[in-house]
Amino acid sequence: MKYRIILGLIVLLLGAFGSAVHAQSDEPASAAEVQTAVEKGLFFVEKTAIAWWKKEKCVSCHDGPMLMFSHNIAKRRGFPIDQKKLDFWMDEWIVPGSLTHKRKDGRKDAGGMVLAPITMLFRDLDRDTDPARVENLARIMQIAGKDWQKEDGSWETSVGFDYRPWIALALESYQKSDMPKDDPIHAAIADRGRRTEVLLQSIERPVSEISEELAGWLVYEHRRGNEERKQLLLKELLSRRRDDGMWGIKVESEYGHYLVTGSVLFALTTIGMDTSDPVVRETQRVLLDGQQEGGHWEEGGRIFDDGADTLNDVFQCGATAVACAALSQTIKLPDGAKRLFTPDQKLAQAVDEMAAAAAKDDDGKAEKSMKKIEMPEESADGEASED
Repeated sequence: MKYRIILGLIVLLLGAFGSAVHAQSDEPASAAEVQTAVEKGLFFVEKTAIAWWKKEKCVSCHDGPMLMFSHNIAKRRGFPIDQKKLDFWMDEWIVPGSLTHKRKDGRKDAGGMVLAPITMLFRDLDRDTDPARVENLARIMQIAGKDWQKEDGSWETSVGFDYRPWIALALESYQKSDMPKDDPIHAAIADRGRRTEVLLQSIERPVSEISEELAGWLVYEHRRGNEERKQLLLKELLSRRRDDGMWGIKVESEYGHYLVTGSVLFALTTIGMDTSDPVVRETQRVLLDGQQEGGHWEEGGRIFDDGADTLNDVFQCGATAVACAALSQTIKLPDGAKRLFTPDQKLAQAVDEMAAAAAKDDDGKAEKSMKKIEMPEESADGEASED
């Protein structure tokens, strides 16, 4: 009898312990864990983007805008970001390159064109009072419209990816901001925005087969207050979640992709969902668990549904930038938050020197070779440290 009582108590205790473990696993990650992961990822994006700038000299459709996007989103969520670097990257690289680089057909690149609106929409809001910054952003959007928007209001992105919702939101963001506006430029941009919106409202907007596109349309419908349409897209997007907690490129994808999963989490948190929702919590954990030791997320790119080419620097930079932005939006740090991650000192110094050299040598001519870039190695004394 005594043994049965003891056995019963053990079973009860084990059951209580198991429930506690299960409850703990249902909790969102700590702010410190998320902050450390994001800061590691942001340094990887910085290192990769600066190496691209130094070698290729162009803004690119990915690295430059992704550098600004990830860091600006993190800054909005209270992450301690080096403001001098943020200004340096924008004023010495992104803006000059977006205004001067041309493609083979003579049209200006406007920051990769498709990511010009991302640069506008997710800009550093603290610089909206800087007249030079405001004027340059307006000129970039003006160039993007002049060289890439058609008379019917549609946009030529030439990348097989639908950026129309982000373009529309970027144009709206400019018009609704408190930025001082030059009348002729503002009138041109306002007209671009009007024509874009008329087009989008006149067509049957897609329930895209591409999940990353679907996430963009979800944000657009949310911002437009189209609740019925928003719920339809949200239901569809959530239905595509795989058993491993990730999202694939398309509906029937056989592989989950960190770039797409990060894009979905970014969209979900942008429309107001937070870690009180189990999908957000679980996706937060999937991304945290998928981060590599070097701070990055391995990605084959949105065009490689078999997960191939995971060593492509551009894809890793893009996936890491999106993952960092998405994870940033799952927490809000208090004012004056201190950094939790310190990169290897020698490596950080090498990246800073590379950035200075890139700015000095940038002649406005984009090579765009797409060759693998060479990044500085970790110093011999080991891994990056955490405070």
